Amino acid sequence: MFVRSLVYLSSTALARYFPWDYQNLIAELNGFKQSRQHLIGFRRLYRWAVDRGIKGFDSNIYLEIKDVKSDRVDPYARIFLSQSGLDLDEEVRLLKRIEREVSPTSWEEAQFNIVLHLGFELAPRSIQFHSLDIADFEFIESADHEKYYTLWLPMAKKVGQRRPERRPRKITTRLGEKISRHVSEIQRRFGSDCEPLFVSPRGRRLSVNEIGPGLKHELREAGIDKPHQVTMLLRHHLGQGLADQGTPADMIAELLGHNSTVAARAYVTATPNNCSD
Repeated sequence: MFVRSLVYLSSTALARYFPWDYQNLIAELNGFKQSRQHLIGFRRLYRWAVDRGIKGFDSNIYLEIKDVKSDRVDPYARIFLSQSGLDLDEEVRLLKRIEREVSPTSWEEAQFNIVLHLGFELAPRSIQFHSLDIADFEFIESADHEKYYTLWLPMAKKVGQRRPERRPRKITTRLGEKISRHVSEIQRRFGSDCEPLFVSPRGRRLSVNEIGPGLKHELREAGIDKPHQVTMLLRHHLGQGLADQGTPADMIAELLGHNSTVAARAYVTATPNNCSD
């Protein structure tokens, strides 16, 4: 990082004289702002020189440099820079795709119908689809024979954890019934000791690289074809839908499995009626 910053530094007016004048230094930093790596590298280089007492480097100037921000687009700002959600007609087509009748003999097609349905309701990431086990699916039946379905969705795996944390998520009866039939079918095909919820034709856990294209195919069949967006499209749609209904940022973050409310606040900000909250 230092090397890249020095290479860039050599092309600026700062390379022609030293020590650097404060005003000229701040003015030249506008060029560094175009690249976050260049700016961070130069900032660390300046701090390294200040810490060693090298003549020509001033701690007060370092504090000014530290406050300079790069022009890099915040990753969550991309929510506003792209058509990241679903239009009303796209949502209608998606729901029709979800609710269509799937042949009982085509369990692979039924499996990706469940993936699409689950993506619409809970918007998991591909790695979460991959990590789901049959044991993560459960239901209870009330005294009046009503069934309630829960999916224990795996969160991001933290350092030192052998198994990702699971958080309970309620799912609709329609999706729960689909998963119940799916579990029975894959256990019939691959044995009762089959652990993963989503499997390949050979009974192995479906990989992330298989889930992405399969889900993209389902979206295309529903008439939704947006480049470079698969699970994130559904996540943005769910997040924005929750914000539009007045859901607080902390609850949106919890439902989407975020470790902070930064992204959730972006959805809330994008909702005109919530801007003043």
